Amino acid sequence: FTYVNTFILLISSVLSVFVLRNSKSKVLKKVAYYLLICSSFDIITNSIVFLSNREIIEGFSTIILSIIFRLVELLIIGYLINEHWLKSKMVWVLMMCSSIYLVYDLFTFESKGVLNYEARAQAVANLLLLVLIIANLLKQLRKGKEFNVTNQMLSMVFLAYFSIHLIYTVIQNFI
Repeated sequence: FTYVNTFILLISSVLSVFVLRNSKSKVLKKVAYYLLICSSFDIITNSIVFLSNREIIEGFSTIILSIIFRLVELLIIGYLINEHWLKSKMVWVLMMCSSIYLVYDLFTFESKGVLNYEARAQAVANLLLLVLIIANLLKQLRKGKEFNVTNQMLSMVFLAYFSIHLIYTVIQNFI
């Protein structure tokens, strides 16, 4: 049962890419590719854990993959939100600062030891994405136009996902 989640994520990702391939919505296509990237990272991480348990790979930390995944996620979701909805240069600056912090974290996490690692950069990236999503929702409320249902649903799903992940990251690392 350990790999059921990976299997379901892989199947849904591949199906979403094929189904949305001919879609006119660029946003939904990007979300489908995001899901495919998520399933790829999940498969790679599970493969490394499996190989580490069999002692085929030694000394590799999945923290590296976690930080790289968070960086890729920040860039994809941040790009999606800013390019299609917010359209602000300040967002690019904030994303760049958060990306630099994640890259710094990637190269320095072993200095304190893997057991003492605190995912501050990942928490900052999640918090930034939450702020961007909330800003997008507030921008839609202020426009006075009719809501775009796709935008609303994606924003709500991302809001729930990143909120849960932020809570998980804070509880796991700081409490």
